[in-house]
Amino acid sequence: FPKKLGGVLSFSSSTRFSDCDLKTPLGEEISMDTILKNVDKIFEEGNYTGAIQMLTPLLKKREALTPSQECRALQLISMCYRQLRDDKSALPYAKRFLKLAPKVWKKGSFHHMRALAEVGNAELRLKKFISAKNRFNEEIAMMKALGMENSAEYGCGLMDVANVDMEQKRYQEALDGYIKAKAVIDNFKDNRNYGALLGHAGICFDGLKRYTEAVVYYREHVEWNRNILGNQHPNYA
Repeated sequence: FPKKLGGVLSFSSSTRFSDCDLKTPLGEEISMDTILKNVDKIFEEGNYTGAIQMLTPLLKKREALTPSQECRALQLISMCYRQLRDDKSALPYAKRFLKLAPKVWKKGSFHHMRALAEVGNAELRLKKFISAKNRFNEEIAMMKALGMENSAEYGCGLMDVANVDMEQKRYQEALDGYIKAKAVIDNFKDNRNYGALLGHAGICFDGLKRYTEAVVYYREHVEWNRNILGNQHPNYA
């Protein structure tokens, strides 16, 4: 059960939500927004399995969720599965998120773009390269239409396109893409994708046998993970 600390409900990753336990032991209602905020926290801590265990029963109770809450839960559980390299499990959740987002907000909205990226990233690891690249290019086109070329999101979109090339070992094309993405994301070094970009660029330099440059990027990648995520975060290991 959640505990109340200083008037605020607090959850651990061992908290479970069945069909009938959306109340505290004192009979207080637990809002879905409170639950999702706590799942966000558990996700940021790197406890992806714990977050999935909290989200799965919630998504079985869709009638208890508002459409925007369901979208957030779908996005979170998809991201958790992807972090665990289980993209096959992530994809159905990501696709439902993509189906709902343009209806809940509107076509071409920020949330629609995030849903495209979520599906594309799941498809990418499943080697659905053409579909993934189409998703990412559609996302980038929407950002350009909204004048977001100098945003962290735009840099991440460029990185997603480069990832398609890297997954196919087209290292030079991927590296060109990462350099373009880095020019944007350098202004947002606290973005959680920045560390991944450094690591991926290092892999490209490695694949091109440019080992000195690879070591520089690998070292920066490790230092970023330690400084931003902390040495207890699974992504640091």
